[in-house]
Amino acid sequence: MDFPFEITSKNLLISPDNPLQVQVKNISETIKDVFVTVDSLLFRILNPTAAENNKSQIYSEMKAGETLHFQIGLLEEATLNLPIEDDKETYFKSIEGDFSIIYGPDLLYTDKNFRCVHVLSDFDKFLPEMPLDPEVKYFPLALKHETEAIKKRKIEHEKYKKNHSKEFAEWNAKKELERKEREAERARIIAWQEVEKKKMKRRKCILM
Repeated sequence: MDFPFEITSKNLLISPDNPLQVQVKNISETIKDVFVTVDSLLFRILNPTAAENNKSQIYSEMKAGETLHFQIGLLEEATLNLPIEDDKETYFKSIEGDFSIIYGPDLLYTDKNFRCVHVLSDFDKFLPEMPLDPEVKYFPLALKHETEAIKKRKIEHEKYKKNHSKEFAEWNAKKELERKEREAERARIIAWQEVEKKKMKRRKCILM
């Protein structure tokens, strides 16, 4: 399925000095329930509908052609100076994190209390009732330049990774296994395509 949104700006490069103005336009012909999330140790959505730990989120029911406007900015300096606390899930992403869009028709089978951040797994128990499964797409965030507070935050991030070295090792091993499985699947598909091409050539020769 084609991605049904147009995102501006194309380059999600964020300056510590000024929030990034972001627009998400629904370019499909149908209404979409949309959850936009920033999961980051440096950045947040300004004026979110929900925020928990490293995540900030904004929800919108977007009509065809409608555009959602919001800003992504740096965390407050007081927050950047704090140690990175343990969450129920280990934070494996880069310090900049990412921006994601969960979307689909009629996603609001979940609790409509938008003070809670919604993640993809929240919709799992409602899948039998949904007309279509929710989709998600991720985009990496990037930092334009560092400040002293960001340098301190990076030091805290290194401490965090050291304290969770076992989890990071397991996560990296899992990602490497997934990468090898994807490569094996691509190789299998290419081999199958080559076999099919040879079959087609043989059929043509027989017909001739």
